[in-house]
Amino acid sequence: MEHTYRSSLEADKIRYENVNDMPKFQIFMRKKQESSNQIAAFIYKVLFVYFRNKALIEMSSDISIGGRLSEN
Repeated sequence: MEHTYRSSLEADKIRYENVNDMPKFQIFMRKKQESSNQIAAFIYKVLFVYFRNKALIEMSSDISIGGRLSEN
């Protein structure tokens, strides 16, 4: 059975047993990718860059990672 999710962030939250374990840079990356408001997208990008650098991760906020979850 295949699940459909409204957003990548929603699918990411399901991948983690505890949502608090989800890296902050990942949350802000998804929010930036899904934002239609340019000001909010800019703020999310700044937060993404801050938390990405804090975690010593090299990744663009525009990267497309992972598809949707599916169960067999």
